[in-house]
Amino acid sequence: MILATINPIWITFGPVLVINTILGTSYFLFQFGGKKHLKRDYAGAKTGGSKMLGSVTREWWFWTTNPIVIFLLRSDLRQI
Repeated sequence: MILATINPIWITFGPVLVINTILGTSYFLFQFGGKKHLKRDYAGAKTGGSKMLGSVTREWWFWTTNPIVIFLLRSDLRQI
């Protein structure tokens, strides 16, 4: 019922804006907080990067997804 009152443009772009805001905030926090003590801690970020995807962005992605990976590995979800 509530979806009938929402403009269809927000049904499409609302999730995109939320996801981009979360990822942008995460990248900002990584640049000013998490990056200082990592220094290419993850194996995928040790390669030199490319023109499209630099090593800092790779390291941010591993920094962002690492807690999710650890949670899934420690839980029994891997046995599904």
